[in-house]
Amino acid sequence: MKGNLLTIIKKELRRVFMDKRLALAVFVMPAVTIALVYSFMGTMIKNMTEDSQAHVPYVYALNMPQDFLDILNENYKDEIIIESITYDKAERIKDDIKEGNADLLLIFEENFKENLVSGTPAVNKYINSVLDYSIRAGYIIDAALETYK
Repeated sequence: MKGNLLTIIKKELRRVFMDKRLALAVFVMPAVTIALVYSFMGTMIKNMTEDSQAHVPYVYALNMPQDFLDILNENYKDEIIIESITYDKAERIKDDIKEGNADLLLIFEENFKENLVSGTPAVNKYINSVLDYSIRAGYIIDAALETYK
């Protein structure tokens, strides 16, 4: 039984190594395919990362306290652009965020500073969780809010 098995293995290996096309398909093509796929993935990831780092998030803010704006300007001046808006623009900007045309909208409640002292401040943050730009803007704002507290 073992002799038959060894005979079959020898025969098949001889067939693989004697047929150049089969040897190419079995040994060379998988290695080349893997190298090409990983090269393509590396290029795409590099381009995506560079694009995300080059983009400066644009944040719209409603009722933002001046001292919070000062913290953002002091600590994140080159990382984020902030524009104060009015109530009538807020709904349009929410739609822009859903469509991917805006990065982030912050809506501070009217008595934000008083509620901060009592421990229940409310900041509504609208982001598009699919876009890296929007997520990055959210991280920056979260870090600034932690500093502000």
